[in-house]
Amino acid sequence: MLRTIPRIVLWLGILLIILGLISRYLIGLRGVSSLIPAIFGMPIALLGFLATEPTYYTSSMRGVTGLALLGLLINLHVIPLVRTLLRGEPIPDSIMSIIARSTMLFLCGLLLIVCGVMYAAAGWKRLRTSIPLVARR
Repeated sequence: MLRTIPRIVLWLGILLIILGLISRYLIGLRGVSSLIPAIFGMPIALLGFLATEPTYYTSSMRGVTGLALLGLLINLHVIPLVRTLLRGEPIPDSIMSIIARSTMLFLCGLLLIVCGVMYAAAGWKRLRTSIPLVARR
C-alpha cells in the first residue's frame, strides 16, 4: 500500500495543475488567483515523484502534507459561498470560480486523507514490529 501512495500524490498534483490551467485558459478566469491550483499542484506532483524513491519518501510526504493542509486552509472560505449557491441566493463571485476553488478544496482534503492513512499505516506497522519487553527470570 505504501508504494501506491506516491503515485496517488503524483496524480492528485497533476489534477491540481490541470484544474489551474483549465480555470485560467478554458474557463477564462483572470488574475493570479486562478492559477493557485497549478501553483500548489506543481510542488505536490514533484514531491510525489520524489516520494517514489525510498530515500526521499519520508521528507517528501511531510512536504506534501504541509502543502495539502495549506491548500485546504486557503480554500476554506469557499464553503459559505457553496452553501449560498446551493440555496439559490445571489453570490458575489462567478460560479466557475467557486467550482474551481471548491474542487481544489476537495482535492487537498483528499490528499490530506491519503497522507493520514499513510501515517496511520506506518505507525501501525511500527507498532506491530516492535518487540514487547518480557521480564526474564
